[in-house]
Amino acid sequence: MTNKNTKTFISLYVTRTNSLNNDIFKDLSNGKKSATYESCLLLTTLSNEDLYKNGFNALFEYKKNSKGKKVLVKKRQFKNDTSAYKSIIENIDKIAEFAKTKEARFSKVNGVRGVISKTNAHFSPTVKVEKSQVGTSEKASRTKAEVLKNFADIWAKEFNADILDLIEFASSDEATKIYDYSVEKVAKAS
Repeated sequence: MTNKNTKTFISLYVTRTNSLNNDIFKDLSNGKKSATYESCLLLTTLSNEDLYKNGFNALFEYKKNSKGKKVLVKKRQFKNDTSAYKSIIENIDKIAEFAKTKEARFSKVNGVRGVISKTNAHFSPTVKVEKSQVGTSEKASRTKAEVLKNFADIWAKEFNADILDLIEFASSDEATKIYDYSVEKVAKAS
């Protein structure tokens, strides 16, 4: 029982998730009539099983629980999106207003959290908030030592290794790609 809104949502946020595009804001400019808004309503009210049956199967996978029973759970990359769905529902008028701006036409996002981040940045330009994989922080609110400690904590949790392992990795060939990205990002910001 897949409907057009579900197919559009899956296309915007799952199928093309690796390509940054502004089709998301084109859809959101329709406000409460957008496929995103309609899908967010469903995603916050229906059970996983009902969502799966209604065409959102790309967001879910079957896993065995501790008793060995197969259960339907959200895929890892979509687990934290529920608060963004709720935020889109609550702020759809503001998001639709932003979606119609020139800034939105050139914004490149690939997920619902990106929509919230870009919209909030547009309406609160005095507070520069940068979203990263490790959370949100005001740009100049932390010292370099605090940021390094944060990286060390993340490294320890993710890889069960100390900061020396992080430093060793930072001097590897694989890390060179990250250096290039970082240099480009700093150059663009200047």
